[in-house]
Amino acid sequence: MSVIMPMLCEGTAIPSWMDMDSLPTLEASRMKIFHLLEDKEVDICDVEGVIERDPAMAAKVIQLANSAFYRRTSKGVGLHDSILSIGIGMVKCITLSMTVMRSLGALNSVARELWTHSYEVAMLASGAGKGRDEENWLFSGGLLHDLGRLILVALRPEAYLPLFGDHGELPAIEQERDLFLLDHAELGYMVAQRWDFPEQICGIIRNHHQPADYLSAVVWVADQIAHQYLCRDNALYDKVFCLLGTDNKRLVDNMEHRYHRIKILARDLAGVA
Repeated sequence: MSVIMPMLCEGTAIPSWMDMDSLPTLEASRMKIFHLLEDKEVDICDVEGVIERDPAMAAKVIQLANSAFYRRTSKGVGLHDSILSIGIGMVKCITLSMTVMRSLGALNSVARELWTHSYEVAMLASGAGKGRDEENWLFSGGLLHDLGRLILVALRPEAYLPLFGDHGELPAIEQERDLFLLDHAELGYMVAQRWDFPEQICGIIRNHHQPADYLSAVVWVADQIAHQYLCRDNALYDKVFCLLGTDNKRLVDNMEHRYHRIKILARDLAGVA
């Protein structure tokens, strides 16, 4: 398989099978909702006003709020009460995931499992943010950390799906590089840049297997917890804990404590998003 030039982003080459101009684009109206939700001063009425103009989005928010995880009474709730019930963070989760899902087309079972895992990582990681900006970067970066896998599932299913194990084992990065000339972290980084996501989010996507800073280290830990600690590289663990700083044990303990509750919610989200 040949590689066409130019080189992209510090030596990453664009494979010949991938036409950058044909990559999916994000729906502007959905991203407007997402960016509105990132405003720390956002008013709940403004959120409701934007969402109610998107019937599919409104239906998903209401459906989740009336799911067994959130519902406190037998009486169903409308859009306003649904937003209050699930919270702005969860509305943002639904918005971003629906936007990316729509851009990638119909979901198969592998893509749905990847999304379930991504919800878990996003909700685990965001709790480690030091302030609103870091919470947003960790949430979005966690949700999109496997964006490259989702793109390969959507664009090259005939080549990529056979690499998944019968019991949910994920393709190795080396397998991806041998077959596609780049791995899912590099691909996700390229596409996230094309979609104009902040560099902090793009960096998380690119470095979530080899953390380079606090943000990517947090997402790496969340990814490991959600995968029940697949990594056995002690040197990498040492590097990650150094990047997390002196409070690393409390951070990891908090994630582990929250995981089982988050796992239930992630399944609900995968069913409604």
